[in-house]
Amino acid sequence: MPAVDLPPPYRSADPARTRAALLLIKGVHTIVWVFFVACIAAIYLFASRGRFAWALAAAGIVLVEVGVLVANRLRCPLTPIAARHTEDRRPNFDIFLPEWVAEHNKEIFGSLYVGGILYLLVLWLRSPGTLVQAVHPLVIHLEAFATHQHMQATVAVSGPLHRQLEQQTLQFRQFEPYGIGSWTR
Repeated sequence: MPAVDLPPPYRSADPARTRAALLLIKGVHTIVWVFFVACIAAIYLFASRGRFAWALAAAGIVLVEVGVLVANRLRCPLTPIAARHTEDRRPNFDIFLPEWVAEHNKEIFGSLYVGGILYLLVLWLRSPGTLVQAVHPLVIHLEAFATHQHMQATVAVSGPLHRQLEQQTLQFRQFEPYGIGSWTR
């Protein structure tokens, strides 16, 4: 972010006190950052274990932080507070992170956050009890019905394969009372 948006540093008579205040702010900022990175990692962890409510909660916590960042023009509210204690304006002046991570923080972890939400969504939609799983047996039934209709049409057209296809049709029909799912597995 441009340095012109940040407040000028205080002119303190006690540089040791100013330095201590900056270190405290950097420490708090780093702890908050680690918490939100852990929440992003938790989305992947909980989703992979089928704990979708917990994954959604972690995503919601990060969404609150995204709202705070948007409300503050995509800057952490601690950044202007830290800026009052130093003239340094490097990307990591307000947090204990490598400069390149601090500079690309939103791109790196924003992408991981969006990826985590997509991962959560895909796993949730594929899990038992969701709408996709409720429709899935219908899809299998329609596929089996289409295969059965195709076999009947083939029997009518081809002479030499008639007996073999008729036997396959009979094998198919013997599984119908048990459900199409048992035939497809």
